[in-house]
Amino acid sequence: MSNNLSSLRKRKKIIANTLKITQAMKLVSFSKFQTYSSKQKRFTQYYDTIWRIPRTIDEQVNKKIIVFLVGADLGLASAYMQALYKTVHPYPDWEFMVLGQALFDRMKHDHFKIVNDVMKSENTSFDFFLDWSKRIAEDYSIRLLRPFYKHGSSIRFEWVSLDEVLFIPYNLVTGEDVADLKSVYRIKWIAANLYQSYLACKMVEHTVRRTAMEQASENAEELLQHIDRQYNRLRQEKITQEINELIASMEG
Repeated sequence: MSNNLSSLRKRKKIIANTLKITQAMKLVSFSKFQTYSSKQKRFTQYYDTIWRIPRTIDEQVNKKIIVFLVGADLGLASAYMQALYKTVHPYPDWEFMVLGQALFDRMKHDHFKIVNDVMKSENTSFDFFLDWSKRIAEDYSIRLLRPFYKHGSSIRFEWVSLDEVLFIPYNLVTGEDVADLKSVYRIKWIAANLYQSYLACKMVEHTVRRTAMEQASENAEELLQHIDRQYNRLRQEKITQEINELIASMEG
């Protein structure tokens, strides 16, 4: 019985330490969600301004396709990662720009065509997307995946094409100015959408991770309660046994 009590004490200590970790990670995920949510609110005015400018479909339809993906750097966001991977899995011949070490490693292992070196996805600035847009705007047909998620439901991704260019009314601007305006607008249009999608992806990722940590914390608390009940029952049984042995020795 002493061995059982000792075993329960050790198990309780392990679970209590696990609970501290899951609670800390839950707070970290919530803090990061708040950070990305704040960035998205600050970016909304710029994005809405870009969105309101008239656009038309790019007539150059034979460009190579490249897909922009935002994955996790770490684990514990499996629902998000699985939904994302399931969405892109049917397209192994496309090229991909991948942020997030965990997603990069998995896609590289499965021989997807990734155009960049491994990059972490946390705290990526708008300037990064602006610079990247300048390098790919003319040569690629760009796709991204926009996440949708509500608590308690499954995650889904919507394909978004960025094959749009500035619409310029006839004779309003002519000559080289037309090409310059279209180029500048297309770069900003791509960058704005990539950054907006990036922020949305990171918010969903950290929401999923926080939910997972909440569930893990609840499970750990239930286990601790169960162990406490077991420990108290065994301890009471040991006390009763010792009392009975003392009474028996006194009677003897």
